[in-house]
Amino acid sequence: MVVWSVLAQLVIGAATIAVAFRVGTRNARVAELVGTRNAEEAANATLQRETAARREEFWKRLTFALTATANENPADARVGFTLLAALIKSDLATAEDVALAESVSRTILQQLDPPPDQADTEGDQRGGS
Repeated sequence: MVVWSVLAQLVIGAATIAVAFRVGTRNARVAELVGTRNAEEAANATLQRETAARREEFWKRLTFALTATANENPADARVGFTLLAALIKSDLATAEDVALAESVSRTILQQLDPPPDQADTEGDQRGGS
Protein backbone atom coordinates (compact mmCIF):
# COMPACT_ATOMS: atom_id res chain seq x y z
CA MET A 1 0.00 0.00 0.00
CA VAL A 2 2.81 2.40 0.83
CA VAL A 3 4.41 1.63 -2.54
CA TRP A 4 1.22 2.60 -4.38
CA SER A 5 0.92 5.78 -2.36
CA VAL A 6 4.52 6.76 -3.10
CA LEU A 7 4.09 5.83 -6.75
CA ALA A 8 0.87 7.90 -6.98
CA GLN A 9 2.65 10.88 -5.41
CA LEU A 10 5.51 10.54 -7.88
CA VAL A 11 3.09 10.44 -10.84
CA ILE A 12 1.15 13.44 -9.52
CA GLY A 13 4.42 15.30 -8.90
CA ALA A 14 5.71 14.50 -12.42
CA ALA A 15 2.39 15.58 -13.96
CA THR A 16 2.48 18.81 -11.96
CA ILE A 17 6.04 19.52 -13.13
CA ALA A 18 5.08 18.76 -16.76
CA VAL A 19 2.07 21.09 -16.59
CA ALA A 20 4.11 23.81 -14.89
CA PHE A 21 6.80 23.47 -17.57
CA ARG A 22 4.23 23.75 -20.35
CA VAL A 23 2.55 26.74 -18.72
CA GLY A 24 5.91 28.35 -18.03
CA THR A 25 7.05 27.80 -21.62
CA ARG A 26 3.78 29.12 -22.96
CA ASN A 27 3.93 32.13 -20.63
CA ALA A 28 7.51 32.76 -21.73
CA ARG A 29 6.39 32.67 -25.39
CA VAL A 30 3.49 35.01 -24.63
CA ALA A 31 5.83 37.36 -22.78
CA GLU A 32 8.26 37.26 -25.70
CA LEU A 33 5.49 38.05 -28.18
CA VAL A 34 4.13 40.88 -26.03
CA GLY A 35 7.63 42.23 -25.53
CA THR A 36 8.31 42.09 -29.26
CA ARG A 37 5.04 43.82 -30.03
CA ASN A 38 5.75 46.53 -27.43
CA ALA A 39 9.23 47.03 -28.88
CA GLU A 40 7.78 47.30 -32.39
CA GLU A 41 5.16 49.80 -31.20
CA ALA A 42 7.84 51.86 -29.44
CA ALA A 43 10.04 51.83 -32.55
CA ASN A 44 7.07 52.82 -34.71
CA ALA A 45 6.17 55.67 -32.35
CA THR A 46 9.77 56.90 -32.40
CA LEU A 47 9.83 56.76 -36.20
CA GLN A 48 6.56 58.72 -36.37
CA ARG A 49 7.94 61.40 -34.00
CA GLU A 50 11.16 61.68 -36.01
CA THR A 51 9.25 61.93 -39.28
CA ALA A 52 6.96 64.59 -37.83
CA ALA A 53 9.98 66.58 -36.64
CA ARG A 54 11.64 66.28 -40.06
CA ARG A 55 8.42 67.37 -41.80
CA GLU A 56 8.15 70.36 -39.47
CA GLU A 57 11.72 71.37 -40.33
CA PHE A 58 10.96 70.80 -44.03
CA TRP A 59 8.00 73.21 -43.80
CA LYS A 60 10.16 75.86 -42.10
CA ARG A 61 12.62 75.62 -44.98
CA LEU A 62 9.83 75.59 -47.57
CA THR A 63 8.29 78.72 -46.02
CA PHE A 64 11.67 80.42 -46.04
CA ALA A 65 12.23 79.48 -49.70
CA LEU A 66 8.79 80.67 -50.79
CA THR A 67 9.26 83.94 -48.91
CA ALA A 68 12.66 84.43 -50.52
CA THR A 69 11.26 83.85 -54.02
CA ALA A 70 8.99 86.88 -53.56
CA ASN A 71 11.88 89.09 -52.44
CA GLU A 72 12.38 92.24 -54.49
CA ASN A 73 16.13 91.66 -54.52
CA PRO A 74 16.76 89.39 -57.57
CA ALA A 75 19.72 87.66 -55.89
CA ASP A 76 17.58 86.73 -52.86
CA ALA A 77 14.77 85.58 -55.13
CA ARG A 78 17.21 83.36 -57.06
CA VAL A 79 18.37 81.80 -53.78
CA GLY A 80 14.72 81.16 -52.90
CA PHE A 81 13.99 79.48 -56.23
CA THR A 82 17.17 77.38 -55.98
CA LEU A 83 16.26 76.26 -52.48
CA LEU A 84 12.68 75.59 -53.57
CA ALA A 85 13.88 73.40 -56.44
CA ALA A 86 15.97 71.34 -54.03
CA LEU A 87 13.22 71.06 -51.41
CA ILE A 88 10.58 69.70 -53.76
CA LYS A 89 12.93 66.81 -54.57
CA SER A 90 13.09 65.84 -50.89
CA ASP A 91 11.59 62.54 -49.77
CA LEU A 92 9.69 64.57 -47.18
CA ALA A 93 7.83 66.54 -49.86
CA THR A 94 4.39 65.10 -50.51
CA ALA A 95 2.60 65.50 -53.83
CA GLU A 96 0.52 68.28 -52.25
CA ASP A 97 3.68 70.07 -51.07
CA VAL A 98 5.16 69.94 -54.57
CA ALA A 99 1.92 71.16 -56.17
CA LEU A 100 1.70 74.04 -53.67
CA ALA A 101 5.33 75.07 -54.21
CA GLU A 102 4.96 74.92 -57.98
CA SER A 103 1.74 76.91 -57.91
CA VAL A 104 3.13 79.65 -55.67
CA SER A 105 6.39 79.90 -57.59
CA ARG A 106 4.51 80.03 -60.91
CA THR A 107 2.40 82.90 -59.58
CA ILE A 108 5.47 84.77 -58.35
CA LEU A 109 7.26 84.25 -61.67
CA GLN A 110 4.24 85.57 -63.57
CA GLN A 111 4.23 88.70 -61.43
CA LEU A 112 7.95 89.22 -61.99
CA ASP A 113 7.85 88.50 -65.70
CA PRO A 114 4.34 88.74 -67.19
CA PRO A 115 3.67 86.83 -70.42
CA PRO A 116 4.60 88.79 -73.60
CA ASP A 117 0.96 89.41 -74.60
CA GLN A 118 0.13 90.85 -71.20
CA ALA A 119 3.31 92.97 -71.11
CA ASP A 120 2.51 94.41 -74.56
CA THR A 121 -1.08 95.19 -73.55
CA GLU A 122 0.05 96.93 -70.35
CA GLY A 123 2.63 98.94 -72.33
CA ASP A 124 0.00 99.93 -74.90
CA GLN A 125 -2.40 101.00 -72.18
CA ARG A 126 0.25 103.12 -70.47
CA GLY A 127 1.45 104.64 -73.73
CA GLY A 128 -2.06 105.36 -75.01
CA SER A 129 -3.13 107.40 -71.99
